[in-house]
Amino acid sequence: MVRPALSVVLLDSHRKVERLMRRSLFDAGAYEEIDARLARLQPAASARFGTMTPGKMVCHLIDALEIALGKAPTTPRRKWLPKPLVRWLVIHLVPWPKGKAKTVPEMLRTQPTSWEADVARLRLLLREAAHRGLDKPWSPDPAFGQITGRDYGYFLYKHIVHHLEQFSA
Repeated sequence: MVRPALSVVLLDSHRKVERLMRRSLFDAGAYEEIDARLARLQPAASARFGTMTPGKMVCHLIDALEIALGKAPTTPRRKWLPKPLVRWLVIHLVPWPKGKAKTVPEMLRTQPTSWEADVARLRLLLREAAHRGLDKPWSPDPAFGQITGRDYGYFLYKHIVHHLEQFSA
């Protein structure tokens, strides 16, 4: 087996990180891309990693968006993530572990009802978040604390795409 040179591997990794870093929910076409992927998501899809079902994942993203938009209460934790450098690295640079990270209880509140109703609610919240933009106020995140609208755009895009990849959508 021929192994690629280290420089090729690093360049490929850099391109993947750069592509992820540059995407924000507020970028032109980002909302439409995610919305189209949500439309392709299937309720019986198998998870490539983690323990969530598609229904639980949709509800988890509903909770995340409701917290960001200030529609659901939360209490920011005083842990290592509120530190600016660590927060920036996690939001912008570090790939998220697949199936190993625990989420906060506030993002597991909503229970699945009907697939169509839950996906419709998620798509509505996604649209609202995408149109809120950089300059409007955002609620503190339970793990990151108060973050800017700019950082929320990157964080929400990365979070939603992470879960869509979980179910190959």
